[in-house]
Amino acid sequence: MTGPSKPQLIDLSSPHVEPLDGLSGDVSDDLEGLVEVKNGKRSEFGARSDDQVGEGWRAVLTPVGDEQFDNYEGCLSVPNLRGVVKRFVHLHLKAWDRHGQPIDEVVHGLKAGTFQHEVDHLNGKVFVDRADPSTFTTWTEFERHHRAAFVEQVTQLVARVGS
Repeated sequence: MTGPSKPQLIDLSSPHVEPLDGLSGDVSDDLEGLVEVKNGKRSEFGARSDDQVGEGWRAVLTPVGDEQFDNYEGCLSVPNLRGVVKRFVHLHLKAWDRHGQPIDEVVHGLKAGTFQHEVDHLNGKVFVDRADPSTFTTWTEFERHHRAAFVEQVTQLVARVGS
């Protein structure tokens, strides 16, 4: 299977944040806040481009430890494709929410993986930039051949570290 061409970023400078349907309130609120974060220092996952998110605005994700997990990711930016991306299990998050309130917490598991995925977008990356190309699969093939094992893996991760 050959990979898709790399999609182009359209406009990350819009001050309006659309609600994220289908996510729990806490995660949705946190992710919406990523585009309105301020005054962090750059890290591997920090939003780096001032012209993307506004002068001085940052989300800083710092790995806590070296533990990683294989996250089978997909994205609306790359339709009908999934692939395995290594993500840190524990992250220290420093940001500001959409109301200007500071966020300074450690996030774990799938929530940590989701923050890494979304901050990658702020840095101009999509999951195919980090995924192991040998794991690329369509959504249909993922459902048929990989979903059950991935659900089991994620269930164990959530039981051990939380979501």
